[in-house]
Amino acid sequence: MGGAECIDISNKSYEDRIEVSHNKTIKPIENKFSDKDEGEAVLDDIYSHIAMVEAAYMEIGIQCGAALAIKLLGGIKLE
Repeated sequence: MGGAECIDISNKSYEDRIEVSHNKTIKPIENKFSDKDEGEAVLDDIYSHIAMVEAAYMEIGIQCGAALAIKLLGGIKLE
């Protein structure tokens, strides 16, 4: 996903990788807010942003994949 120069193959499970990332990024944000509701509001905004970026890149990937499939199958007669 990040390009050949960014390959980082991990033997850790998805759960372990998510937990490590959570502890590195989310926990410090949670700890900076003494008001739990305020911290949750900031995290909700961050998660909304992440979801929007993820959706945009997913849409781009689907469009590119469809265009590639059409190009590859263009010369093949399907029945």
